[in-house]
Amino acid sequence: MARAWITDRWTRSPIDPKTGERRDPKTKDHGHGSRWRVDWYEQQSDGTRKLRARSFRTKPLAEDYLAKVEHDIRSGTYRTGVDEARTVGATVRDWLASHHRAKPSTLAAYKQDLRVWIEPTWNARRLADVRALDVEQWLSALRDGTADRAYTKEFTTDRGGLGPSRVRRLHSILSGSFTYAVRHGWMLSNPAQGIELPAAQTTEQVFLSIDELEALADAAPTPSDRALIHLLGYVGPRIGEAVALRVRDLDLHARRATIRETATTDAEGRDTFGPPKTGKPRTVPLPRFLVDELQEITDGRDLESFVFRTPRGAGLNVHNWRARQWSTAVEGAGLGEIGLTPHKLRHTAASLAIASGADVKLVQRMLGHKDAAETLNTYAKLWPDSLDEVTERVEKKRRKALRKAHAGARHHD
Repeated sequence: MARAWITDRWTRSPIDPKTGERRDPKTKDHGHGSRWRVDWYEQQSDGTRKLRARSFRTKPLAEDYLAKVEHDIRSGTYRTGVDEARTVGATVRDWLASHHRAKPSTLAAYKQDLRVWIEPTWNARRLADVRALDVEQWLSALRDGTADRAYTKEFTTDRGGLGPSRVRRLHSILSGSFTYAVRHGWMLSNPAQGIELPAAQTTEQVFLSIDELEALADAAPTPSDRALIHLLGYVGPRIGEAVALRVRDLDLHARRATIRETATTDAEGRDTFGPPKTGKPRTVPLPRFLVDELQEITDGRDLESFVFRTPRGAGLNVHNWRARQWSTAVEGAGLGEIGLTPHKLRHTAASLAIASGADVKLVQRMLGHKDAAETLNTYAKLWPDSLDEVTERVEKKRRKALRKAHAGARHHD
Protein backbone atom coordinates (compact mmCIF):
# COMPACT_ATOMS: atom_id res chain seq x y z
CA MET A 1 0.00 0.00 0.00
CA ALA A 2 1.37 3.39 -0.97
CA ARG A 3 1.83 6.41 1.21
CA ALA A 4 -0.91 8.77 2.43
CA TRP A 5 -0.78 12.52 1.99
CA ILE A 6 -2.68 15.77 2.61
CA THR A 7 -4.11 17.92 -0.18
CA ASP A 8 -5.17 21.56 0.12
CA ARG A 9 -8.41 21.73 -1.89
CA TRP A 10 -8.54 25.53 -1.94
CA THR A 11 -5.06 26.51 -3.13
CA ARG A 12 -2.30 25.35 -5.50
CA SER A 13 1.12 26.41 -6.64
CA PRO A 14 1.00 29.82 -8.37
CA ILE A 15 3.39 28.45 -11.03
CA ASP A 16 1.99 25.98 -13.54
CA PRO A 17 4.45 23.03 -13.49
CA LYS A 18 3.78 22.28 -17.18
CA THR A 19 4.03 25.76 -18.70
CA GLY A 20 5.99 27.62 -16.05
CA GLU A 21 3.48 30.47 -16.25
CA ARG A 22 1.95 32.20 -13.24
CA ARG A 23 -1.65 31.36 -12.44
CA ASP A 24 -4.36 32.06 -9.86
CA PRO A 25 -3.47 30.04 -6.73
CA LYS A 26 -7.15 29.70 -5.86
CA THR A 27 -8.84 26.55 -7.14
CA LYS A 28 -12.43 26.30 -8.34
CA ASP A 29 -13.33 24.81 -4.93
CA HIS A 30 -11.90 27.76 -2.99
CA GLY A 31 -14.22 28.66 -0.08
CA HIS A 32 -16.51 25.69 -0.66
CA GLY A 33 -16.58 22.60 1.53
CA SER A 34 -13.80 21.34 3.78
CA ARG A 35 -10.38 22.66 2.80
CA TRP A 36 -8.05 19.81 3.77
CA ARG A 37 -8.22 16.31 2.30
CA VAL A 38 -6.36 13.15 3.29
CA ASP A 39 -5.68 10.85 0.32
CA TRP A 40 -4.36 7.30 0.50
CA TYR A 41 -4.34 4.07 -1.46
CA GLU A 42 -6.30 1.10 -0.14
CA GLN A 43 -5.24 -2.40 -1.12
CA GLN A 44 -8.14 -4.41 -2.56
CA SER A 45 -8.70 -8.16 -2.24
CA ASP A 46 -7.95 -8.65 -5.96
CA GLY A 47 -4.51 -7.06 -5.60
CA THR A 48 -5.45 -3.69 -7.08
CA ARG A 49 -5.28 -0.37 -5.27
CA LYS A 50 -8.15 2.05 -4.75
CA LEU A 51 -7.65 5.74 -4.04
CA ARG A 52 -9.53 6.77 -0.89
CA ALA A 53 -10.03 10.29 0.47
CA ARG A 54 -11.58 12.11 3.38
CA SER A 55 -11.94 15.86 3.93
CA PHE A 56 -11.52 17.97 7.09
CA ARG A 57 -12.31 21.55 8.06
CA THR A 58 -8.92 22.19 9.69
CA LYS A 59 -5.39 21.08 8.94
CA PRO A 60 -4.73 19.71 12.48
CA LEU A 61 -7.71 17.37 12.10
CA ALA A 62 -6.39 16.21 8.74
CA GLU A 63 -2.92 15.69 10.20
CA ASP A 64 -4.34 13.62 13.07
CA TYR A 65 -6.26 11.41 10.65
CA LEU A 66 -3.23 11.08 8.37
CA ALA A 67 -1.16 9.86 11.31
CA LYS A 68 -3.86 7.33 12.22
CA VAL A 69 -4.13 5.97 8.67
CA GLU A 70 -0.35 5.64 8.38
CA HIS A 71 -0.15 3.91 11.79
CA ASP A 72 -2.94 1.47 10.89
CA ILE A 73 -1.28 0.70 7.57
CA ARG A 74 2.12 0.04 9.18
CA SER A 75 0.69 -2.02 12.06
CA GLY A 76 -1.61 -4.10 9.87
CA THR A 77 -4.75 -2.97 11.70
CA TYR A 78 -6.17 -1.01 8.76
CA ARG A 79 -9.62 -2.21 7.76
CA THR A 80 -11.14 -1.80 4.34
CA GLY A 81 -14.75 -0.87 3.73
CA VAL A 82 -14.99 1.84 6.40
CA ASP A 83 -18.28 3.68 5.86
CA GLU A 84 -17.32 7.37 5.62
CA ALA A 85 -20.93 8.60 5.46
CA ARG A 86 -22.53 6.53 8.23
CA THR A 87 -23.76 8.55 11.22
CA VAL A 88 -23.64 7.82 14.93
CA GLY A 89 -27.44 8.05 15.21
CA ALA A 90 -28.00 5.38 12.55
CA THR A 91 -25.41 3.15 14.19
CA VAL A 92 -26.97 3.38 17.67
CA ARG A 93 -30.38 2.52 16.20
CA ASP A 94 -28.93 -0.49 14.36
CA TRP A 95 -27.16 -1.57 17.56
CA LEU A 96 -30.45 -1.40 19.48
CA ALA A 97 -32.22 -3.40 16.77
CA SER A 98 -29.61 -6.17 17.18
CA HIS A 99 -30.67 -6.79 20.83
CA HIS A 100 -33.08 -9.64 20.21
CA ARG A 101 -33.00 -11.05 23.76
CA ALA A 102 -33.22 -7.79 25.70
CA LYS A 103 -36.27 -7.16 27.86
CA PRO A 104 -38.85 -4.80 26.32
CA SER A 105 -38.47 -2.47 29.31
CA THR A 106 -34.70 -2.36 28.75
CA LEU A 107 -35.16 -1.48 25.08
CA ALA A 108 -37.69 1.19 26.04
CA ALA A 109 -35.17 2.77 28.44
CA TYR A 110 -32.45 2.65 25.78
CA LYS A 111 -34.72 4.31 23.23
CA GLN A 112 -35.59 7.08 25.66
CA ASP A 113 -31.89 7.67 26.37
CA LEU A 114 -31.25 7.76 22.63
CA ARG A 115 -34.01 10.30 22.03
CA VAL A 116 -33.35 12.54 25.04
CA TRP A 117 -29.57 12.42 25.51
CA ILE A 118 -27.74 10.87 22.57
CA GLU A 119 -29.44 12.11 19.39
CA PRO A 120 -29.21 15.86 20.24
CA THR A 121 -25.40 15.62 20.18
CA TRP A 122 -24.59 12.61 18.05
CA ASN A 123 -27.42 11.95 15.60
CA ALA A 124 -25.91 13.61 12.50
CA ARG A 125 -22.24 13.19 13.47
CA ARG A 126 -20.32 10.92 11.13
CA LEU A 127 -18.64 7.92 12.68
CA ALA A 128 -15.47 8.87 10.87
CA ASP A 129 -15.40 12.26 12.66
CA VAL A 130 -15.65 10.94 16.23
CA ARG A 131 -12.59 11.20 18.47
CA ALA A 132 -12.01 10.15 22.06
CA LEU A 133 -11.87 13.81 23.07
CA ASP A 134 -15.40 14.32 21.68
CA VAL A 135 -16.72 11.53 23.89
CA GLU A 136 -14.86 12.82 26.95
CA GLN A 137 -16.23 16.33 26.48
CA TRP A 138 -19.79 14.98 26.07
CA LEU A 139 -19.56 12.95 29.27
CA SER A 140 -18.31 16.04 31.12
CA ALA A 141 -21.20 18.07 29.73
CA LEU A 142 -23.67 15.41 30.90
CA ARG A 143 -22.27 15.69 34.42
CA ASP A 144 -22.30 19.49 34.62
CA GLY A 145 -25.69 19.93 32.94
CA THR A 146 -24.54 21.66 29.73
CA ALA A 147 -25.10 18.75 27.31
CA ASP A 148 -27.77 19.14 24.66
CA ARG A 149 -30.96 17.27 25.43
CA ALA A 150 -34.38 16.81 23.89
CA TYR A 151 -37.09 18.39 25.98
CA THR A 152 -39.89 16.00 26.93
CA LYS A 153 -42.49 16.00 29.68
CA GLU A 154 -39.83 14.53 31.97
CA PHE A 155 -37.20 17.16 31.19
CA THR A 156 -38.73 20.58 30.88
CA THR A 157 -36.94 22.93 33.27
CA ASP A 158 -34.36 20.83 35.12
CA ARG A 159 -30.89 21.61 33.79
CA GLY A 160 -28.95 19.82 36.49
CA GLY A 161 -26.18 17.41 35.63
CA LEU A 162 -26.61 13.65 35.58
CA GLY A 163 -25.34 11.35 38.30
CA PRO A 164 -22.49 8.86 37.82
CA SER A 165 -24.73 5.84 37.19
CA ARG A 166 -26.69 7.61 34.43
CA VAL A 167 -23.50 8.90 32.81
CA ARG A 168 -22.04 5.39 32.87
CA ARG A 169 -25.19 3.99 31.27
CA LEU A 170 -25.16 6.54 28.45
CA HIS A 171 -21.47 5.84 27.86
CA SER A 172 -22.19 2.11 27.66
CA ILE A 173 -24.81 2.71 24.95
CA LEU A 174 -22.47 4.87 22.88
CA SER A 175 -19.47 2.59 23.40
CA GLY A 176 -21.51 -0.51 22.61
CA SER A 177 -22.66 1.10 19.37
CA PHE A 178 -19.08 1.94 18.40
CA THR A 179 -17.96 -1.64 19.10
CA TYR A 180 -20.84 -2.79 16.89
CA ALA A 181 -19.60 -0.41 14.16
CA VAL A 182 -16.02 -1.74 14.41
CA ARG A 183 -17.30 -5.31 14.11
CA HIS A 184 -19.14 -4.41 10.90
CA GLY A 185 -16.21 -2.48 9.45
CA TRP A 186 -17.80 0.98 9.74
CA MET A 187 -15.06 2.29 12.07
CA LEU A 188 -11.38 1.52 12.55
CA SER A 189 -11.55 1.55 16.35
CA ASN A 190 -13.85 2.42 19.27
CA PRO A 191 -13.10 5.99 20.44
CA ALA A 192 -15.15 5.49 23.63
CA GLN A 193 -12.92 2.73 24.99
CA GLY A 194 -10.43 3.48 27.74
CA ILE A 195 -12.15 6.66 28.89
CA GLU A 196 -12.15 7.23 32.65
CA LEU A 197 -15.71 7.14 33.94
CA PRO A 198 -17.15 8.52 37.18
CA ALA A 199 -17.15 6.01 40.01
CA ALA A 200 -20.43 4.14 40.39
CA GLN A 201 -22.43 5.14 43.43
CA THR A 202 -23.94 2.55 45.74
CA THR A 203 -27.64 3.13 46.23
CA GLU A 204 -28.23 4.03 49.86
CA GLN A 205 -30.66 1.77 51.65
CA VAL A 206 -33.46 3.45 53.57
CA PHE A 207 -35.03 1.67 56.55
CA LEU A 208 -38.16 3.26 57.95
CA SER A 209 -39.29 2.68 61.49
CA ILE A 210 -42.84 1.44 62.01
CA ASP A 211 -43.84 4.95 63.13
CA GLU A 212 -42.42 6.46 59.93
CA LEU A 213 -44.07 3.81 57.77
CA GLU A 214 -47.44 4.41 59.42
CA ALA A 215 -47.04 8.18 59.01
CA LEU A 216 -46.41 7.59 55.31
CA ALA A 217 -49.53 5.42 54.99
CA ASP A 218 -51.64 7.92 56.96
CA ALA A 219 -50.62 10.67 54.52
CA ALA A 220 -51.78 8.66 51.49
CA PRO A 221 -54.59 10.37 49.55
CA THR A 222 -56.97 7.38 49.37
CA PRO A 223 -57.61 4.07 51.19
CA SER A 224 -56.27 2.27 48.11
CA ASP A 225 -53.00 4.25 48.25
CA ARG A 226 -52.78 3.53 51.98
CA ALA A 227 -53.15 -0.21 51.39
CA LEU A 228 -50.56 -0.12 48.60
CA ILE A 229 -48.01 1.60 50.86
CA HIS A 230 -48.71 -0.93 53.63
CA LEU A 231 -48.20 -3.77 51.14
CA LEU A 232 -44.89 -2.33 49.92
CA GLY A 233 -43.59 -1.59 53.42
CA TYR A 234 -44.65 -4.74 55.27
CA VAL A 235 -44.62 -7.42 52.53
CA GLY A 236 -41.97 -6.04 50.16
CA PRO A 237 -43.11 -6.70 46.58
CA ARG A 238 -41.60 -4.62 43.80
CA ILE A 239 -43.83 -1.71 42.82
CA GLY A 240 -44.43 -3.25 39.38
CA GLU A 241 -45.53 -6.51 41.02
CA ALA A 242 -47.86 -4.68 43.39
CA VAL A 243 -49.73 -2.71 40.73
CA ALA A 244 -50.08 -5.88 38.62
CA LEU A 245 -51.99 -7.71 41.37
CA ARG A 246 -55.55 -8.73 40.47
CA VAL A 247 -58.38 -9.71 42.78
CA ARG A 248 -57.95 -13.36 41.75
CA ASP A 249 -54.40 -13.26 43.14
CA LEU A 250 -55.65 -12.64 46.69
CA ASP A 251 -56.63 -15.40 49.13
CA LEU A 252 -57.69 -13.20 52.01
CA HIS A 253 -59.05 -16.12 54.06
CA ALA A 254 -55.58 -17.72 54.06
CA ARG A 255 -53.88 -14.29 54.30
CA ARG A 256 -51.86 -14.87 51.15
CA ALA A 257 -51.23 -13.10 47.84
CA THR A 258 -49.73 -14.73 44.76
CA ILE A 259 -47.47 -12.57 42.63
CA ARG A 260 -47.79 -13.80 39.06
CA GLU A 261 -47.01 -10.71 36.98
CA THR A 262 -45.20 -7.41 37.02
CA ALA A 263 -46.08 -4.16 35.28
CA THR A 264 -43.45 -3.09 32.78
CA THR A 265 -43.15 -1.29 29.45
CA ASP A 266 -42.68 -2.67 25.96
CA ALA A 267 -40.07 -1.54 23.44
CA GLU A 268 -42.30 1.40 22.47
CA GLY A 269 -42.72 2.57 26.06
CA ARG A 270 -46.33 1.35 26.43
CA ASP A 271 -47.62 -0.27 29.63
CA THR A 272 -47.64 -4.05 29.54
CA PHE A 273 -47.41 -7.04 31.88
CA GLY A 274 -44.93 -9.88 32.07
CA PRO A 275 -43.62 -12.50 34.50
CA PRO A 276 -41.88 -11.43 37.73
CA LYS A 277 -38.14 -10.76 37.72
CA THR A 278 -37.25 -14.38 38.56
CA GLY A 279 -39.70 -15.66 35.95
CA LYS A 280 -41.69 -17.64 38.53
CA PRO A 281 -44.76 -16.78 40.61
CA ARG A 282 -44.45 -16.68 44.41
CA THR A 283 -46.85 -16.53 47.33
CA VAL A 284 -46.35 -13.94 50.08
CA PRO A 285 -48.00 -13.62 53.53
CA LEU A 286 -50.32 -10.74 54.40
CA PRO A 287 -50.65 -9.18 57.89
CA ARG A 288 -54.17 -9.28 59.33
CA PHE A 289 -54.61 -5.50 59.25
CA LEU A 290 -53.66 -5.46 55.56
CA VAL A 291 -56.17 -8.23 54.83
CA ASP A 292 -58.89 -5.95 56.22
CA GLU A 293 -57.71 -3.02 54.06
CA LEU A 294 -57.56 -5.17 50.93
CA GLN A 295 -61.01 -6.59 51.69
CA GLU A 296 -62.40 -3.06 51.90
CA ILE A 297 -61.02 -1.87 48.55
CA THR A 298 -61.78 -5.08 46.58
CA ASP A 299 -65.21 -5.97 47.97
CA GLY A 300 -67.60 -6.77 45.12
CA ARG A 301 -64.93 -6.52 42.43
CA ASP A 302 -64.57 -8.81 39.41
CA LEU A 303 -61.78 -11.38 39.79
CA GLU A 304 -59.87 -9.88 36.86
CA SER A 305 -60.03 -6.38 38.30
CA PHE A 306 -56.78 -4.78 39.43
CA VAL A 307 -56.44 -4.56 43.21
CA PHE A 308 -54.96 -1.07 42.93
CA ARG A 309 -56.51 1.00 40.18
CA THR A 310 -57.45 4.46 39.01
CA PRO A 311 -60.90 5.96 39.74
CA ARG A 312 -61.93 4.81 36.24
CA GLY A 313 -60.93 1.21 36.97
CA ALA A 314 -57.72 1.04 34.94
CA GLY A 315 -54.47 -0.33 36.30
CA LEU A 316 -52.11 2.16 37.91
CA ASN A 317 -49.30 3.67 35.86
CA VAL A 318 -46.25 3.51 38.14
CA HIS A 319 -44.78 6.78 36.87
CA ASN A 320 -48.04 8.69 37.36
CA TRP A 321 -48.68 7.17 40.78
CA ARG A 322 -45.20 8.12 41.99
CA ALA A 323 -45.55 11.68 40.70
CA ARG A 324 -48.94 12.22 42.34
CA GLN A 325 -50.11 9.96 45.17
CA TRP A 326 -46.66 8.80 46.32
CA SER A 327 -45.12 12.27 46.37
CA THR A 328 -48.15 13.56 48.29
CA ALA A 329 -47.71 10.87 50.96
CA VAL A 330 -43.94 11.40 51.23
CA GLU A 331 -44.28 15.15 51.70
CA GLY A 332 -47.22 14.76 54.07
CA ALA A 333 -45.20 12.41 56.27
CA GLY A 334 -42.20 14.74 56.30
CA LEU A 335 -39.95 12.19 54.59
CA GLY A 336 -39.01 14.23 51.55
CA GLU A 337 -35.34 14.64 52.46
CA ILE A 338 -34.23 11.00 52.62
CA GLY A 339 -34.57 9.99 48.97
CA LEU A 340 -37.44 7.60 49.64
CA THR A 341 -38.86 5.69 46.66
CA PRO A 342 -41.50 2.95 46.44
CA HIS A 343 -38.75 0.43 45.69
CA LYS A 344 -36.87 1.36 48.85
CA LEU A 345 -39.84 0.22 50.95
CA ARG A 346 -38.58 -3.30 50.14
CA HIS A 347 -35.66 -2.55 52.45
CA THR A 348 -38.07 -1.60 55.21
CA ALA A 349 -40.08 -4.79 54.69
CA ALA A 350 -36.88 -6.86 54.87
CA SER A 351 -35.63 -5.09 58.00
CA LEU A 352 -38.94 -5.54 59.83
CA ALA A 353 -39.10 -9.22 58.88
CA ILE A 354 -35.52 -9.85 60.01
CA ALA A 355 -36.06 -7.98 63.29
CA SER A 356 -39.09 -10.21 63.87
CA GLY A 357 -37.01 -13.40 63.52
CA ALA A 358 -37.26 -14.24 59.80
CA ASP A 359 -34.36 -16.30 58.46
CA VAL A 360 -32.58 -15.80 55.14
CA LYS A 361 -34.71 -18.25 53.16
CA LEU A 362 -37.95 -16.69 54.35
CA VAL A 363 -36.82 -13.17 53.39
CA GLN A 364 -35.60 -14.50 50.05
CA ARG A 365 -39.00 -16.03 49.30
CA MET A 366 -40.89 -12.97 50.48
CA LEU A 367 -38.88 -10.51 48.35
CA GLY A 368 -38.55 -12.78 45.32
CA HIS A 369 -34.75 -12.85 45.20
CA LYS A 370 -33.18 -15.35 42.82
CA ASP A 371 -31.24 -17.07 45.59
CA ALA A 372 -30.28 -16.66 49.25
CA ALA A 373 -26.89 -15.22 48.28
CA GLU A 374 -28.60 -12.13 46.85
CA THR A 375 -30.54 -11.70 50.09
CA LEU A 376 -27.40 -12.06 52.22
CA ASN A 377 -25.41 -9.67 50.03
CA THR A 378 -28.14 -7.06 50.43
CA TYR A 379 -29.13 -7.45 54.08
CA ALA A 380 -26.32 -9.32 55.87
CA LYS A 381 -25.74 -6.36 58.20
CA LEU A 382 -29.28 -6.73 59.57
CA TRP A 383 -28.49 -10.11 61.16
CA PRO A 384 -25.76 -9.21 63.71
CA ASP A 385 -27.94 -10.06 66.71
CA SER A 386 -28.62 -13.53 65.31
CA LEU A 387 -24.89 -14.14 65.03
CA ASP A 388 -24.42 -13.04 68.64
CA GLU A 389 -27.16 -15.42 69.72
CA VAL A 390 -25.42 -18.32 67.97
CA THR A 391 -22.14 -17.44 69.71
CA GLU A 392 -23.89 -17.29 73.09
CA ARG A 393 -25.50 -20.68 72.51
CA VAL A 394 -22.17 -22.26 71.53
CA GLU A 395 -20.53 -20.79 74.64
CA LYS A 396 -23.39 -22.05 76.82
CA LYS A 397 -23.01 -25.58 75.41
CA ARG A 398 -19.26 -25.40 76.06
CA ARG A 399 -19.75 -24.43 79.73
CA LYS A 400 -22.29 -27.20 80.17
CA ALA A 401 -19.95 -29.78 78.60
CA LEU A 402 -17.02 -28.64 80.76
CA ARG A 403 -19.09 -28.81 83.97
CA LYS A 404 -20.18 -32.32 83.09
CA ALA A 405 -16.59 -33.37 82.39
CA HIS A 406 -15.37 -31.90 85.69
CA ALA A 407 -18.17 -33.57 87.61
CA GLY A 408 -17.27 -36.91 86.07
CA ALA A 409 -13.60 -36.47 87.01
CA ARG A 410 -14.46 -35.75 90.69
CA HIS A 411 -16.77 -38.78 90.86
CA HIS A 412 -13.97 -40.97 89.51
CA ASP A 413 -11.59 -39.68 92.20
